[in-house]
Amino acid sequence: MILLKEMTSDQFKQYGEFSYNNFLKEMSLATSKKIEDIKVELTENQDQNPVTTNASKDLWRVVEFEGEEIGYIWVQLNYESKLAFGFDIYIDPDFRGRGLGRLVMNQGRDLLKEKEISKIEICVFHANAVARSLYETLGFTEEKFNEETQQYHLFMNI
Repeated sequence: MILLKEMTSDQFKQYGEFSYNNFLKEMSLATSKKIEDIKVELTENQDQNPVTTNASKDLWRVVEFEGEEIGYIWVQLNYESKLAFGFDIYIDPDFRGRGLGRLVMNQGRDLLKEKEISKIEICVFHANAVARSLYETLGFTEEKFNEETQQYHLFMNI
């Protein structure tokens, strides 16, 4: 059974730092930019930096499976527009390939419905074919592709 549990402040620090560093690595691979250059760009463009924008509207949950922490989700909520942006979903590699990502996404969608959110948007790197396939089977639709960052912008009405 999958549980999405609220994070403690220690978990938030741990997963927030992991998410940021993982994003930097993926962006570096996708764009061939150095990680330090990406950090500078994010610092210069604070309004585009998810770590510094609307943190009070963020929804962070630890993913538990059979009593073990196996990942997290990070979603930013905009109650006025009833829109959510999924910044990150992470499942430990040892637990991938078992359908747990699908279960997490379905529970996350149910959680967003409870919060009266009607649309979710996500971005996924071109190189992440497994995630792109999962999102397609869940009903996400491609809105656009960013050549510079090699990311697909997807959405789904919920």
